[in-house]
Parts: sequence; structure tokens; C-alpha cells
Amino acid sequence: MKTFAAALTLLALCALSVVGQGQTVDVNPQPQSAGPVDAHAGRAAPISDAATATCAVTFTSGVSDDFLKSCVTVNGNVAQFEAPLGHEHIRHGIVGEGYGVCDVNTNTEYFDYSLFGDSPNWGAPTLGTQTATSVKIARTTIDGVWTLTQTFTQVAGTSPLVKLTMSLRNNTAIDRTVFLMRYADVEPDHLFTSSMGATSNSAFAFNQTVVGNVGLRGNFGLILQGAALPQQHSPDLGPQGFIEDNVFSDPPPPCTPYRNFVTGTPAESKGSLVVIYQLGVPARGAKAVTVTYRGL
Repeated sequence: MKTFAAALTLLALCALSVVGQGQTVDVNPQPQSAGPVDAHAGRAAPISDAATATCAVTFTSGVSDDFLKSCVTVNGNVAQFEAPLGHEHIRHGIVGEGYGVCDVNTNTEYFDYSLFGDSPNWGAPTLGTQTATSVKIARTTIDGVWTLTQTFTQVAGTSPLVKLTMSLRNNTAIDRTVFLMRYADVEPDHLFTSSMGATSNSAFAFNQTVVGNVGLRGNFGLILQGAALPQQHSPDLGPQGFIEDNVFSDPPPPCTPYRNFVTGTPAESKGSLVVIYQLGVPARGAKAVTVTYRGL
């Protein structure tokens, strides 16, 4: 716990020293509020003392329809995504967002889904490079097998987004195969239920427009999209986007990611977004994937 606290303090001190033109990054501790309980969100996964939904670094850019406010926890969870102004899609109820790794060789799971549960086999986070628009956070598994380095970059503009690169390093002397996934419990426009769907490389949730009136602009959503692998070699596969049924389940275990797979949900349903890759990571080598969060 002392190492974890030191990492959080270092992250805070570094963030205070960065100021950007037109975009801001700040330390903004926002403890998870005791808002309405998400009755459908399963939390069967264990929650360690290290799990958090507190914002350690917050990025803000744009105004009105170009507005985007996102934040990252010390562990590398996206705990907020507000776009456009006044429309929050993640920080509502119980925050569930993060990453999962399955070591196929040993069937060992490593995951951190914020307050939806985390495995106790992660080491303390380490802060890397930080700028006015990005931050890098690394974590090594306690067994020393894997190091996950995540780089979060907020990109401003008329269609602002958060770009996330996840680089997974194999620290052992043998080649390994993994599932690497990104998970998000999305509740668009502060709603516990929404319409949801997926394509081969994306998953999305949205507050569906039900009235044909160009003056009514109150229905938005969020898409999680995976980029194609730049150089795909066997056994590399992906990305694959899909919807995880949340009504009766906890978040997907990384080694059985399709346990609660659904093809999509109608309006007024509950689910989560997943993008997954299969990667062959060579001994002492690394593989990286890129996913984005963008408003709909």
C-alpha cells in the first residue's frame, strides 16, 4: 500500500506541473460518489484495496458540442467521459472500465475493471511520460510475467476522442499467447439503460433519438473502437467488438471473454462494451494495440 500511495502522489505532483494551450490537464481527485446504485451491474469479481475510480489526471478540451472531459485513474482506468458538454457516459453509478489479460499458456487472468473488480496479482502502477494531453502508466504483474504500459491521449477537435495504446511486454524466456481486452460499462447520458450494438471492430451504447425534431439535441452515446493490428502474424487476431450482458453477470473473465456474449440489445437494456485481441507475444518482446473512445 505504501508503494501504491507513493505512485499516486508522484502522479499528482507531475500533473500539477503541466499546462496546455486550449486543453487542460489537472489533478482532480474525485472519489466515487454515492449516487444511485446500478442494480444491474454485477460485481462478483473481487475488489482489492488498490481498485479505484478516483480521477488522478483529468483532461478537458473544447466547448459545447466540441467539449470533451475525460479522466484516468492511477491504475489506468478511464473513469470519466463527458462529450458533449453535460453528457456523461461512464461516470454514473458504479464505475466499471478497464483492461483484462489472459495468459493462454497458463490460463492465468489479470484484470482491473475499476469498481467492477480487479485481480490481486498486479503490482503498483508507475507513472511514465506526461504532457498536457497525454499520460503513460505502466503496471507489472506480481509474478513478473507481464508489463502492461498504457498511453492515454486526448485529441481535441470537432470529433474529440481519447486514444489509448496498450503495450503488453512478455518478460519471460518463452513465447506466449494472450487475450488482451478493453472493457467499459457505458451508461450514455447518465442513463442506466440504453441501446447497444457491435461491429467487427467496435462496440457502442447510445441514448436513442425517439422524436424527429432537429432542435432536440439531447441524445448521445459512446463508441469503443479497436484499430487494426499493424502487422498481424499467427496467432494474432482481432480486433473483435461485442456486447457483454450485464443483467445477470459480473464483468467478463479474460480467459472466458465470451461467457455472456450477446449480439446487441434493444432500447432500455443493460450491457457493457468489449473490444478484444488475441496476440502472440514473443519472449522478451512486446505487442501493442490501440483503441479509442469517441462520442456518438
